Amino acid sequence: MTLIDEIKSSQKESHEKWFERWYEKTDLENAIRISAQQGYTGYIIRVSKQDDSYLRLRLGNKETISLLKEKLGEGFTITLREIHGENIFGIKTYESFIQLLWGEILKVSTEYGYLIKALREYPFESQVKDILLNIRYPVTEGGFDPNWWISPQNVSKIPKVLADMIKIEANPKLLKYRRYHQAITEMIDETDPVEWKIIKAVYIHNECNVTEALKRYGFVEKTQGYKNIIRPFFEKLEYKIDEIIAKETFPEESELKAEK
Repeated sequence: MTLIDEIKSSQKESHEKWFERWYEKTDLENAIRISAQQGYTGYIIRVSKQDDSYLRLRLGNKETISLLKEKLGEGFTITLREIHGENIFGIKTYESFIQLLWGEILKVSTEYGYLIKALREYPFESQVKDILLNIRYPVTEGGFDPNWWISPQNVSKIPKVLADMIKIEANPKLLKYRRYHQAITEMIDETDPVEWKIIKAVYIHNECNVTEALKRYGFVEKTQGYKNIIRPFFEKLEYKIDEIIAKETFPEESELKAEK
């Protein structure tokens, strides 16, 4: 190895160590999530306006852009922007910043945000308990009954009990949770176990982004993660929910279609 190769290797190693410390300290992924939830489609990391000259130097390094792309994965457009201008006094101005723009990752979070929320709440134990308690329907001491939506066969004919049963069966939130519970349970059974682990890691536990999850579970090809795994999963889950609603709303029509 020549001296210049040794210097380059040392600089690269040093930059990578700095980047890991900086990335963890700034909690960038959480900041991006918050920005996306607020409706923004991008995030800016100031470079030239940093007071610390060492930090300016590190952030302005092209290697930082490469490392950010590797960390954040597909769905992001990451560039170092440099703006040269002139103020009202004719003095030259300069500003630089790292610009992060997201495409597919934002589309999925926006389009299927309600399904992501449902996945995180599944199997809806606390939500259902709260509703049942509000209706004054007792929850057994033995714990949550997974068949909570099934009406008991030998229910008391006491008007109060009957009234509560009607409230339960007609409650729109309980109807929604029942449908979501059925659809998600079916999806878990039908989804490839490794792909389900990826969905959980990214959207339920917020452990990592899609690229990191793909790497974790042995996928070499990273660019098709959204196209082949993420989007099909949410599209199918959404279809299942719509199908369940249709069967409940138009049972006879659904049965006729099934017979055909």
